[in-house]
Amino acid sequence: MDSILNSLGYSLFDSLEDDDEFLDELPLELIENSIRTQFEEPLEYRKKDYIKDFIKKYELTKQNELEDELQEMDLIHDEFVNFMRDIFEEFLNIEIEDVENMNPESADDIIHHTYRYFIKCIKKNFCNIVCNEIDENSEEFISDFVDDKKDITYHTFKDEVTDPHDIIILGNLNTIVDAILDKVLSMYTIEEFFRMSDSDEVNLDKEYVVSKYNEFKINGNFIPKYVEMVDDEFKVEIETKLRNHILRKYPNRVYKSITNQKEEE
Repeated sequence: MDSILNSLGYSLFDSLEDDDEFLDELPLELIENSIRTQFEEPLEYRKKDYIKDFIKKYELTKQNELEDELQEMDLIHDEFVNFMRDIFEEFLNIEIEDVENMNPESADDIIHHTYRYFIKCIKKNFCNIVCNEIDENSEEFISDFVDDKKDITYHTFKDEVTDPHDIIILGNLNTIVDAILDKVLSMYTIEEFFRMSDSDEVNLDKEYVVSKYNEFKINGNFIPKYVEMVDDEFKVEIETKLRNHILRKYPNRVYKSITNQKEEE
């Protein structure tokens, strides 16, 4: 399908961002395939906001359509809403209550915030959980490790990282991240997931989604399928975030190259 669309002059992802194209000039299947690919590979494509692009094109197109063509735009919008309803259920086990019967503005609002929290913020969510678990429950995850004075991590950080627990964490990042994800999968409630994915930054998308869960407008246990999205490449990103999170506790370190680069959200 992608090759067919490309042969027609469409780029799978970039056409959605072209402000000069109206919604009725793009195949709906192109838009849907772009979003499906994003859900399949959220880490790689998390920076793109295809829902925002769709909404912008929908509103722009309606402003420029003739009266007798508006119904066609509404049908396209209805089909898109149904598609997103099915995507949320397929990939996250989430049901948005009666979304297909909402007015377009309300449907766009709840779909967009839900999409942004779970897909656009996916890296931030899991990195926050891992760092918060270490801050609150580090003993739980290091109790099976010994303070190995022969370990290369010990010799690398022994003069600069003063907490031996932090040295253990730095030497076992992969195992500890796996253990935290196992805990999320087996023990977390939805409420705990929301709490532990929090940070000092204001996240309006999270606040919106939490409010809709509390109102039973969004339902379903997303945790198992959401954790499944964290593949090996994603785990490496989380490990890097946790390493930097630990090392920032020691600003006077001589060798700071690990944390000098700005982190990519």
